[in-house]
Amino acid sequence: MGGGVIITRVLEDVLPCISILLVEACTIFLTIAASTAMARGMSPFVFVVYTNALASIILLPYSFISDRDKIQRPLFTSHLLWRVFLLGLIGVTIAQNLAFLGLFYSSPIVAISMANIVPALSFMLTAMLK
Repeated sequence: MGGGVIITRVLEDVLPCISILLVEACTIFLTIAASTAMARGMSPFVFVVYTNALASIILLPYSFISDRDKIQRPLFTSHLLWRVFLLGLIGVTIAQNLAFLGLFYSSPIVAISMANIVPALSFMLTAMLK
């Protein structure tokens, strides 16, 4: 009984580090896959469409399964769908298009480095505008 508690505590301590490593590995894999696809002639804009379509196919079933026990669901109105569309366009799609276009003109190392610089630039911009 005591061993299970120790394993649980160790997992609670190690799980955030494993999650960060998994996210970084996925980012590196996506960057290398994008670079390979674009080197073979795929447009960066088409790659963004394929990436978002694959993400939708993977995430949509999970969202329905995780929320199936809720009794009352909000209705989809045209206003809500319009806001979701704008959020997807401004929040993700433009950033992905710019990132993959930059990858098209440079190397995966530069693309990963620029992605890692973004938090520092955001902090400096916040400090200057404060």
